[in-house]
Amino acid sequence: MTPNRPICSILPAGRIDGAGLPISGRPPAPRDGIRPDMRASPGRLRMRPHPAAVLRLLLVLAAAFLAPLGPTLAETNPDAEIPTGKRVALVIGNGAYGELGTLPNPPNDATDIAAALRTLHFDVTLITDGDAEEMLGALRDFGEAATGADVALFYYAGHGMAMEGENYLVPVRARIKDKLSLRYGTLNLSDVRDTLEASRAPLKMVILDACRDNPLAKQLRQNSGQLGRSLDANSGLVGMDVDRAGGWYIAYATAAGAVALDGQNQRNSPFTTALLAHIGEENVDVRVMFGDVRADVVRATSNHQTPWAEDAMLGDFQFNPVAVKPVEPVVDPSIAAWRAIVDSDEPIAFEEFLGNYPESDFASAAKVRAHALRDPAAERAAWEAAQRSGAAEAYEKFLRNYPAGPYSSAAKTLLQSALGSRLLASDDPAEMEAYIARFPDSPWVPVLRQRMEAAQAAAAAPPPAAPPGPPADQTSEGSSGQPPADITVTMAAPPPDAGDSGRALTLAPPATPERPSAGTPADIIAEADLSPRSIATLEAVVSPYLIQIALKGLGYYNGELDGKFGPASKRAASAFQRDLGASATGDLRPIEIVALIGEAARKGNADSQNTYGGMFDTGAGVPRNAVTAADWYRRSAEADYGYGQRNLACAYMAGRGVERDPAEGRRWLQAARRNDVPPEDARCE
Repeated sequence: MTPNRPICSILPAGRIDGAGLPISGRPPAPRDGIRPDMRASPGRLRMRPHPAAVLRLLLVLAAAFLAPLGPTLAETNPDAEIPTGKRVALVIGNGAYGELGTLPNPPNDATDIAAALRTLHFDVTLITDGDAEEMLGALRDFGEAATGADVALFYYAGHGMAMEGENYLVPVRARIKDKLSLRYGTLNLSDVRDTLEASRAPLKMVILDACRDNPLAKQLRQNSGQLGRSLDANSGLVGMDVDRAGGWYIAYATAAGAVALDGQNQRNSPFTTALLAHIGEENVDVRVMFGDVRADVVRATSNHQTPWAEDAMLGDFQFNPVAVKPVEPVVDPSIAAWRAIVDSDEPIAFEEFLGNYPESDFASAAKVRAHALRDPAAERAAWEAAQRSGAAEAYEKFLRNYPAGPYSSAAKTLLQSALGSRLLASDDPAEMEAYIARFPDSPWVPVLRQRMEAAQAAAAAPPPAAPPGPPADQTSEGSSGQPPADITVTMAAPPPDAGDSGRALTLAPPATPERPSAGTPADIIAEADLSPRSIATLEAVVSPYLIQIALKGLGYYNGELDGKFGPASKRAASAFQRDLGASATGDLRPIEIVALIGEAARKGNADSQNTYGGMFDTGAGVPRNAVTAADWYRRSAEADYGYGQRNLACAYMAGRGVERDPAEGRRWLQAARRNDVPPEDARCE
């Protein structure tokens, strides 16, 4: 617990020329700058603007923002000093009171305040543990130095007391037993006031951290009672009587009737600690600064001590004024770009702006404007025309006109495929390098790198290599259309009477090159591998039975899972195609198979999750990716699906897509057997 000082009996009036003016430490204007007569009344009508009016207003405000910007920005320049005029200060801190008891903090307080004031261009006289002669002599010299000064400041930390309306600051080695010894053995604060008045300094400041543990008041009252006289002596200070328009600011460490704390095991008192923390803040008015000091002290002392002040200043004062210098505004290229299109009626102008400046302050306005101007029917028609063409030039044209529309992602994917397939007939490494630089994440990049390496090898060693065949995937398993020989994937078996329809699915003939339907999800398009080898593998891996399971899982098919892709199955496939925006023929194209199985897997169908994993494992309609395959197997296995458990087990056995763990593999094989996977399938070859 921090030791307390005595209650400081500052007179409640807190007078300035007879009228009390306690302040909060903040300027009287509201912090938000709004006058009370301007604040909204609860009864005032609030209107909701029409959305079109909001858009017009947004564009008007944006155009107004584009007006030529002058050098209105500013920043502080600590190296540029502002003339502060003549500043003088007398700082006294007394603590070695002998028989009255030592106060450890006041000399530290005075020393630290003096150092802070010197950095703020004050000419400082420092007295620590001063007796009466030293204090009076220092005050006399201070009066001479303050003559003609712009700011004259007096700071005192130590014992202080009030008697019959007068304030006395107690020197060390003081022998005070009665009224006369108090009057002539201490420094009367009225003498400090008169000295500051005589200086005619425009700002006269007194800071008193003087409510210290003081037994003198009680001793004087006891002595005067023995003499039969009444003496009004208090441990604290009373308000100073100064001219209310005389340029004064007087700060007290604590309020009337409160206890000031000295600070235990600390270098400074709570009041001086807070003052030191704020006195050097740049361009802060003294009223605001002392308001922050007040708040810090209240928090630090848990509301036991509340500083207060008397304000008779004329104007403002900052302890640390810092110059500001104008800075050149940062040129934002999006401003000129927005100015050029703000009156445009073409959606492409705003979509191109969004593509070039996605983080611009005008991005939201550009999105609103593009949406308002875009014709969805025309964009869909252009997209369908590009799909019918299938040429790279058609996708390039579409993306120029609709760079940020709902079909832009699919158009970019198909543009990469069209350009990549075109390069299969080229032996020009420069063209391949240009493609790779433009589309570094394209699935065609590995194929083109292989072709570049083959071309380089052919040029280095005759005879030339044989012309490459159709595009292969990253693992180059060949183009037989069968699953890779090193992978054995098990799928759900069709019923025994399924006949030939339970075998490989005959897909609708793909267009050249294969293109997705208008509504095919962009993430499915991005995953698909539409190379001839991959499509052939898809025909070998995905059976009509697995198609029926996916259609049923998505709610399109309610018939029997018999592996016979008859009229009911075709109707279900047609319904799925209509939802994709494709021609409802009932004959699924490869990209539609990928979309169907992928959507059913994402919706949580465990059988389709296993199928989707098998597609990634074998490169059936998607690029081979063992990690992705193992992830889908795991989802199926954790849903307690036996074939998913078997395929995950084999992935662990072989270390394919997961870290090799035979024990974990055996555990999943046991789970598969419990789920009635036939013995010939529940093993890993």
